[in-house]
This record gives sequence, C-alpha cells and structure tokens, in this order.
Amino acid sequence: MLLSLPMLLTLALVFAVPIGCLIVLSFYSMTGPATVGDQLTAENYLNFFTDFFYFRILLNTFWLGAVVVISCLVIGYPVSYFLARTQSRWRGFLLFLVVAPLLVSAVVRNIGWFPILSNSGLVNWLLLKFGLVATVSAIFFVNGSNNIILGANWKTWYAPSAIAILLVLTTITIWAFVRSLGDQELIGGDANLE
Repeated sequence: MLLSLPMLLTLALVFAVPIGCLIVLSFYSMTGPATVGDQLTAENYLNFFTDFFYFRILLNTFWLGAVVVISCLVIGYPVSYFLARTQSRWRGFLLFLVVAPLLVSAVVRNIGWFPILSNSGLVNWLLLKFGLVATVSAIFFVNGSNNIILGANWKTWYAPSAIAILLVLTTITIWAFVRSLGDQELIGGDANLE
C-alpha cells in the first residue's frame, strides 16, 4: 500500500482535483463566456436536463463514441489476431505499420484525410468512376448534420481522427492480449462455444 501512495497521489492530483473543481464550478451561475459568478445555483443542471440542445449534444457524443468504438473493434480485431498468430518473418514490419500513425503529428494526420475523403478526393472519385453515385457530394454525414462518421466535410473530422489514433491503441491492446493467450486457451474457448 505504501508503494502505491505516489501513484495514488498523482492520480488524485491529475484527475480527481480537476474533476472536483469542475463539479464545484458547475453549481455557480455563469455570467459570460468562461466567467463564473458568485451565486450558488442549480440552474446549469436544470438547463442540462430540460433543454433539448444539451440532450442532442449528449446523444451526438454517445453516437460518435459508439461509431468510433465499433469501427476500431471491427477493423482492429482481425489485424491484431493475425499479428498475434502469424509466424511470418514480416510480423515485426507489419507491427511497425500498425504503430506508425502514432509517429505522425495530429495536424498532418488530420490534413491527410482531405485527399481521401473530400468532395474531390479518392473515395468520391472511385464512387463516380464505378457509377455508384451520379454527382460529387458529401456522402459521409450522419443524419445530414455536422457530425461526421467518415468525413466529407472539412469542418469536422471527428470520427476519422479518433479512429486513426484509437485504432492503433485498440489493435496493440488486443494484439498483446491474444499473444499472451496460449493455443490451449484459444482452443478451450472455442470448445465452450459449441
């Protein structure tokens, strides 16, 4: 317990204190942008639970989170399983390719989506070329709003950006777990499914 004290103090300082400050500040009135008044009030919570605007933001946040998590699992699991089970001499290089996006700046990575997903990008060009769409359009919106799943709008690149980073972390985590399992655990798990 004594050895974990520095870690617990660091976690408290880095996470608990800022969250506690936010909770305390949420009970004060807002007098302007990023300006907190002196009066204690529950108005902020009343607005949050009664105004549909906040509900829509919360719903969009959860929707975006679900899209990112499902995309990372669907793409990352087969890659991690392959990397964990392959005996190929290319495994180290393939693992490097999985980790490589972490070596690129976030700005460069996000700008890199433009030639692929913009209105004049590769995806739209391929869809036009194969006759799947008649005109160039922003085809990757969620419910026609600004919340993008696979981005054709230059204003918001949330999901592709999140997937680009979290896919690496998901793949590495699943790879480490599958690699730590022996063949017997995998075979035993398959037997339980029957």
